[in-house]
Amino acid sequence: MNTQPLLAAIEFTNSLQGLDYLVVAVAIAALFVIAYFSGRKERDTRDFFLGKRSVPPLVACLSFVAAEVSAVTIVSVPGIAFNEGWFYLQFFVGSAAARVFIAFVFIPVFYKFDCTTIYEFLKHRFGDATRYTG
Repeated sequence: MNTQPLLAAIEFTNSLQGLDYLVVAVAIAALFVIAYFSGRKERDTRDFFLGKRSVPPLVACLSFVAAEVSAVTIVSVPGIAFNEGWFYLQFFVGSAAARVFIAFVFIPVFYKFDCTTIYEFLKHRFGDATRYTG
């Protein structure tokens, strides 16, 4: 078996060229520009971490998805689903339903009680004993 083409492909993919560095530099510069202009509106950490508590439920739902889904999920799930007879699909249907439920049920309640975590909500709603138990 001739492994020369495979080794050449591996060596090629491990080396960055000038254009690659330029793309990375432009992306980082764009990140800093966006952060600068969007950050000028923030007055304190509450604005930064909680978005002034003005994030719509659908946007919060999409934020959950963005934080949870990775490239590995996108690449591996179709193969797992195919090999397991699509039983894995039920996980994603349930997960999507749970995200929508959280976005439209819990997020408004968190805003109402001025909470940032489920433990703060438990304290406001049921008291310290429930919070510590949770």
